[in-house]
Amino acid sequence: MKRHIVIFLLTFVCFLSGCGYGIERPPSEADQKEEISEFSGTYVGDNSSVYGLLLSLPGGEAVDQLELTDQVLAVTYKGGGQDDSFWNEAKVKEAFMYNAIYTAILVPNAKGYQFAVGENVLQAEPDKLRTWVMEHIGSLPEDLMNDEHVKAYVEQHAVDIAEAANSTQAQTSFYRTFPME
Repeated sequence: MKRHIVIFLLTFVCFLSGCGYGIERPPSEADQKEEISEFSGTYVGDNSSVYGLLLSLPGGEAVDQLELTDQVLAVTYKGGGQDDSFWNEAKVKEAFMYNAIYTAILVPNAKGYQFAVGENVLQAEPDKLRTWVMEHIGSLPEDLMNDEHVKAYVEQHAVDIAEAANSTQAQTSFYRTFPME
């Protein structure tokens, strides 16, 4: 009888430890930087890479539609209605700013960037957006299609970009330049 209990307990413990094997840890800031920097030099015509980049940015799980018409990167997110607690005003401002900055750096050949959720729409021209980034975050690499330079920039400025997206002062400046419609 004792033998059966011991075998049962060992089997049970092995079962429990095996169930925990597939549990993923949340991505660290270093993992996110590395994941995002993998998309450096993405062309606006490369739908799968652009979509992959969007999935790794804030709100990526809510991407509803991606349009790349006339080389304008236009993203529509699910949600944004009155009952949507995920896309509150602060989240929209933070995510759109963060995503606009990263897409301007990582998808440099786009002729425009647009992010929309519900009634909120942000449109940004590439040159104006890059000028804002240089003034508030740091000088951009000369050649944004050079993977090594862009990856180094992302690694060096990832914290600065995140802090800017969370900063009320930076958001005020950003949305004064790029008013939300």
